[in-house]
Amino acid sequence: LTLTLPLRDSRTLSTLETKAEILSRDYEGDRVTLRVRIGTRLLAQLRAGGAPITLDPSDDEPKRAWKPAPKPDDSKVWGF
Repeated sequence: LTLTLPLRDSRTLSTLETKAEILSRDYEGDRVTLRVRIGTRLLAQLRAGGAPITLDPSDDEPKRAWKPAPKPDDSKVWGF
């Protein structure tokens, strides 16, 4: 998924650095465009929290860039 946000939004940038996979960065003026793998839930949380994220409308397959949620390992959950 390709998204753009202001460099001054350090909170969102930090969240993306720790919870998403940054595939590429392109800096232009006071904005950064990132190509990321990100879960739909995290993206929704960032947008609901007011993060000034602009999604690239020409991104024809954003779901391929989303990071799927890990599947639980039942043996670890139940201890056998």
